[in-house]
Amino acid sequence: MNASHCSAVTTVSLLIEHGASVDLQDQCGNTALHYAVTEKSEETVCALVNAGASHLSNGRELTPLLLACNDCYATMVECLIKQPGMTKEEKINGLELLGASILIECVCKEEFDHGSDIEEGLMYIKRGMIERFSDPSDPLLKRQMEPVEAYQNRKESQTFEELVQIESDWDGIIMESLLIRERILGRYHVELIQPIRDAANYFSCADDFSSCVRLYRHAMKTAQGCDQLAVSDLCDITSELCNWLETAKRKGSIEEDFFEVLDQTILDLDHEMQRRKAYRQDWIGSLFYALQELFFMICKVECADRVKLSSLGLLLKTMCNLDPRDGSGNTLLHKFALDHGGVSSRSYTGAAKLLLRAGLNVNATNGNGDTPLHIVATLKPGKDNIHLLTDMLQVLFDGGAHHDFVNKNGKTPIDLAETNEAVMIISDQSKLELLCISARAVRKFGIPYLGIVPKTLEKYISMH
Repeated sequence: MNASHCSAVTTVSLLIEHGASVDLQDQCGNTALHYAVTEKSEETVCALVNAGASHLSNGRELTPLLLACNDCYATMVECLIKQPGMTKEEKINGLELLGASILIECVCKEEFDHGSDIEEGLMYIKRGMIERFSDPSDPLLKRQMEPVEAYQNRKESQTFEELVQIESDWDGIIMESLLIRERILGRYHVELIQPIRDAANYFSCADDFSSCVRLYRHAMKTAQGCDQLAVSDLCDITSELCNWLETAKRKGSIEEDFFEVLDQTILDLDHEMQRRKAYRQDWIGSLFYALQELFFMICKVECADRVKLSSLGLLLKTMCNLDPRDGSGNTLLHKFALDHGGVSSRSYTGAAKLLLRAGLNVNATNGNGDTPLHIVATLKPGKDNIHLLTDMLQVLFDGGAHHDFVNKNGKTPIDLAETNEAVMIISDQSKLELLCISARAVRKFGIPYLGIVPKTLEKYISMH
């Protein structure tokens, strides 16, 4: 393997001559032939093949030929398909996968006007098609695939004539390439994921948000099928939904397709949260961001009134059970409070109301011991936007916020208030309940309570 990796063909031949096994695999499943392909060493490849090297799959489920095709090593593919023992179907799949990979690489590099690359990719796919019908009496037909919504329900070209028809259709070429890769590599293959994401990014740049989001969803499903993290896809989906919404608002209308995809995204997010429940670190940061963006979007477009999102209740319930936090221990309520100063009050107060109705704890504390009320009290909006502060304070108090909870620095919300309006509103709510008076007395007079009262009451007392 080391000699093949260094393209040391003399050493490879010497080792083979003295009985070295050509089919041993390392921890990643790679053989010496995989390494020779990676280094694009035709001499080494020939030496290994002549010694009887098998085309074994590595840990990525790639044979040396598929590896060369996937990584666009055109000269190496040409070398391998000429090797003895290669079946007609393997040769054809190699040519088609190489062509599709070259075309997808154009997408990745955003080189949409580089005709030579596109021509090269199509040339290999055409060669594969010609090979399929080289024996008219016994053509080697492609395996039929179920239509994929993300690929616009397109079907892969079955004849040379059908292939020629999409030559001037770049969108069609992209979908054809993705279909070829999925047919040859298999439905759930880790090497499918990034090319699908690259295609999604291309459609995003073209403002085709429906195609973009559906491709990201397909990448996410593929990642889940490979037991890979799908959090990045969820973040991309929520970002693209935001872009889609802003673009639609500028045009003056929101497509029904948007609400359909939004509903599907809620189900996807719920599924990923459940799937990663045991691995909190997987979604503390990025998945939390996706949640925040999604909830803000729901309230921003007032979906609860305009469109019936059947999956919204399920997501809210799951989210409250999992109690997602960011790296600083902030809940979604904390985040809405932190971001509240610069945008529409209706959007953020609507989001807060939705979360509180779902059962999110209005008095939850972050890493500093601050409740959402502590955060809101620190806001300093301009005079024209003072309602941003007063509206959110009212929502929190209506939801049961306690004005006398202290953070780790011993400060209550009113201690942190930055405006007269915040002081006045919090003061108006300063009606001590018997439970609060009792908790304060326990703390003030140092009465032992840890391990004596119920756990829930321990935390309540400690927050006073």
